[in-house]
This record gives sequence, structure tokens and C-alpha cells, in this order.
Amino acid sequence: MAQALYAVDTGTTFTNSLATPAVQTILAFASSATDHGLQLKKYRIGFNGVTASNTPVLCRIYSCTFASNGIGSAGSSQTIKQVAGRAIAATNMTAGSNWPASTEPTVKTYIGEEFSLTPNGGTILYDFPLGDEPDTFNSGGMGFGFEITPAQVVGFSAAMFFTRI
Repeated sequence: MAQALYAVDTGTTFTNSLATPAVQTILAFASSATDHGLQLKKYRIGFNGVTASNTPVLCRIYSCTFASNGIGSAGSSQTIKQVAGRAIAATNMTAGSNWPASTEPTVKTYIGEEFSLTPNGGTILYDFPLGDEPDTFNSGGMGFGFEITPAQVVGFSAAMFFTRI
């Protein structure tokens, strides 16, 4: 039997409106402070730029306590959906998208390597290899976030998939 797999996405294509490069969390999710840990299984990101000369966008995945500027305090709330496994309600979990650059979550721990992606229609579909999936412990409201640092105005959408542990 498959694990309960959950997904959260940006819900729409957002467009950053930054005049200069700035870090922006585009998607994040977390469990409650006393419930369960989470394991990140895969992520997706795509840009809808049409200018080939645009500077590549720096992309990074992080784990976070969301102690300040957390989910619900900035950006847009998103619905967590179960996409596989026996039905287990997505209780005690929250998700959000499109944080303003001025209210970024703090206490980030970056996972793996950062990567650059062309905003000219660039897309990444990444599944963590079995056994290499990052996870969080079950206290402190830990979760994961996806941040970008675009140099130009560009539209983006993203999704993250995870399980409880």
C-alpha cells in the first residue's frame, strides 16, 4: 500500500513585481508544532518568460521553523491535497504561497544545491531518489519552502509533494 502523499501548489501563475533581484518564497508547507514530521518527496517549478536574454533565476529548497513571517502571516494560503495512498485527512498542516520579499520566513536551512533555471519557459520536475528525501522532525512547526531570486519580472508556478513521517 502506498503512503499517503500530499501536494500543494501555488494555485495559479504568480508574477513577481520586483525591480531588483530579491529573495522570494513562492511556496511552503509545515506541520503543527506538536504533530508529525514531514518528508519532501518531489517538487516542480516552471517559468513563463518569453525573453531569451533574461538572467537565470536562482532557486533553492529549504527547511524552516517558520518562527517569524510563517505560513498564514504573509502570502496566500493554499490548500493541501492528498494525491495518493489511503485517505488520511491533511489535518495539522498548513501551506502558503507568494510571500512578499519584505516578509520572508526566517531560520532557513538550505537543502542540497541551489540551481539556476532560465525564466524563458524553464521547467524542473524533480523526484528525490529513494532514501535521499529530506525530512523534518515533529516539533516546532517545521516544514519546507521553495524560494527564487529572479532578476527580472517573470511569471512562475510551483508544486511540492510530501508525506507524513
